Amino acid sequence: MGTNNLRVLLVAENASLKFGGESALPLHYFRVLRQRGIETWLVVHERTRTELESIFADNLDRLYFIPDTQAHIFLWHLGKPLPGRIANFTTGLGLRLLTQWMQRRIIKKVILKHQINIIHQPIPVSPKDPSMIYGLGIPVIIGPMNGGMKYPPAFDYLESQFVKLSVEVGRLFADVFNCLIPGKLKATKLLVANSRTESALPKGIQGEVIELVENGVDLSIWRPPLSENSLGVDKENSQICFAFVGRLVDWKAVDLLLLAFKEVVT
Repeated sequence: MGTNNLRVLLVAENASLKFGGESALPLHYFRVLRQRGIETWLVVHERTRTELESIFADNLDRLYFIPDTQAHIFLWHLGKPLPGRIANFTTGLGLRLLTQWMQRRIIKKVILKHQINIIHQPIPVSPKDPSMIYGLGIPVIIGPMNGGMKYPPAFDYLESQFVKLSVEVGRLFADVFNCLIPGKLKATKLLVANSRTESALPKGIQGEVIELVENGVDLSIWRPPLSENSLGVDKENSQICFAFVGRLVDWKAVDLLLLAFKEVVT
């Protein structure tokens, strides 16, 4: 199938530049596919409606939103006091599955209305997360996924024993969840960032697994300045300048970067 014949439906929980790196993926996929003239539509939760409508003002008829229900609000409040990793695979998982269940009804209508011939679910990037996007009569691509990670031994102290145990239990039951909700098992293609992620996929995968290194810099958005200082070298003071780009959350370990640089300069 040539790209001229593609009619793509992107399905995601969120599509946003404000919700962290993972949520930016479906937004960029939609942006680039439309720039390339590929017929593309997007189904997401309405919590990102204002942002998406401001960015894609010329494509409003291609955006579909599911409403924020009382069940969404309840699960969000329920997960607020929990540690991040535990909330992700308990109340967070409940939120994602609720969203996907509601999206299915819209997806079926969009497939018929726009003659969609491929569905792409780029997030969540976790290889363990079950997917409800299956049985819709057209191929489904999931990914690129990147997960199955553990803290290195030297950083083991960053996670409590309770969280570690809970995560391991969640991973043990992941195969069961994916049998009950078999979107990943039935997907046509599964994109993984590396062999570690592939080994973390649930058992019983039927589709083709493709390794795709997804991290990169989009040079249509960011370009290094064309100047003598473009490499970050301060010639006057013979210093190299570094910048961190990312969220200031504990697992990014920015505090360790600061400590490391202190050791270097002293």
